[in-house]
Amino acid sequence: MDQHSSASHPASGFVTHSGFALIELLGALALTGILIGLAYPMVTDWMHRWHVIQSRARFERDWRWARWSAQQSGQVIRLQSLDHCHASRTAGWSCGWQTRFEATGQLLNETRLPAGLTVDTKPSGSWRIDAWGEPLSGGASIVFQAGTDAAPATELLCMNVVGRLRRIRGNSCSD
Repeated sequence: MDQHSSASHPASGFVTHSGFALIELLGALALTGILIGLAYPMVTDWMHRWHVIQSRARFERDWRWARWSAQQSGQVIRLQSLDHCHASRTAGWSCGWQTRFEATGQLLNETRLPAGLTVDTKPSGSWRIDAWGEPLSGGASIVFQAGTDAAPATELLCMNVVGRLRRIRGNSCSD
């Protein structure tokens, strides 16, 4: 008799097996599948919110860095959407942005964003920063959004005429 797979019960003479029955294994797999099915929507919503928060923080960091670089170099700097956006994504700021010296076109910084993120800027186009670190255009709004239409993760940044960024709860900078 194999000592590892079965043992004889001394009183009754029955043979008992160690290990899992097929039904127990199937029950554990079904329970795991149900738990994954319940957790998946929460995890994807969390990932969308995380991408939005990270992208907004990157924009704030790059804006401050561009203003500082303009002051240090004494040159006009342009913050603009990426020139080469993938065809599968929406054009504009949703792919990311880059910082360049306006006079020479030299690339200073480039930030790429994760897929599935939408960035809408008003006014659209690029923003110029003068040699003193001040924006050469008026105020602006930047909306970062990811997720589905039913449950979007959204962050709104508002820029005033002197270049100060602030996060707003709501749908517009005029609230």
